[in-house]
Amino acid sequence: MGLLAFAPTSVFAQDEAGEEMTEEAETEAAEEAESAEAEAGEEAEAEAPADGAADATAAPTTAAVERFPIRRGLFAEADMGVDFAIGGRNTNRLVNGVPASAGTSNIEPYLGMMFGYDFFSNEKVNVAAGLKLALILNGGSGVVSSAEAAAGAVGQGAVSTIPSDFSIWQAGAGVNVDILFTDRLGLGIKLDGGMAVYEPDPRAPAESLSGDPLPDAGGPSIGGIFGLGAGVTYATLLPGFQVGLDVRFVAALINGLRPGNAITVPLKYNF
Repeated sequence: MGLLAFAPTSVFAQDEAGEEMTEEAETEAAEEAESAEAEAGEEAEAEAPADGAADATAAPTTAAVERFPIRRGLFAEADMGVDFAIGGRNTNRLVNGVPASAGTSNIEPYLGMMFGYDFFSNEKVNVAAGLKLALILNGGSGVVSSAEAAAGAVGQGAVSTIPSDFSIWQAGAGVNVDILFTDRLGLGIKLDGGMAVYEPDPRAPAESLSGDPLPDAGGPSIGGIFGLGAGVTYATLLPGFQVGLDVRFVAALINGLRPGNAITVPLKYNF
């Protein structure tokens, strides 16, 4: 009887001890898991700033490389605008028998073309050269000096029959230099010059002093011309197209130097 009474007590004691050990093991395992998760989170936070710093370091390098691409090489450029000559006399309008003094000629069209190649180009400068063609119209201002106007004669011809309206056909060479302020906007400097055909000859009177027709009237003459301009140039979002605004000094070599100005809008296309 004594043995029977003791046996159940021992069994219950062993069961309780086993349950306590199981609970302690589970508690320790849970604590270890929480500790591992906390350590992993700290390591992730420690690594995050390093990755961010790397991205911040890499970003300027990418931005420095990326520039707006401007096509260079073979090109054609149209130059359209207006021009006017400075000085001269309007032989179409007489004041007391003398051609009226003209501060400027009429404002007339200016049409230019250039076919060339961009020979040197980098991020700051572009240098181009090529064939320069232009048509310049002159109206209301003849190539007559004050002395000729007072004398009423140009050579053996009547000064009042000197043409005030004539055209200038230019053929020569041109050089363009673009200095870029940004990857798309810059300052353009242009120099051109060459041969010019003046039609009709602005120094050929139509009539003699006696009123007889002169044989050379209305024919062309050949001279020189050069120009110097500056303005802004802008690379558009259309591939190959650039546009600008130029102010140009034009010097026609007729009986000396005849100055003029032109305001034009150049449109350039690179093939």
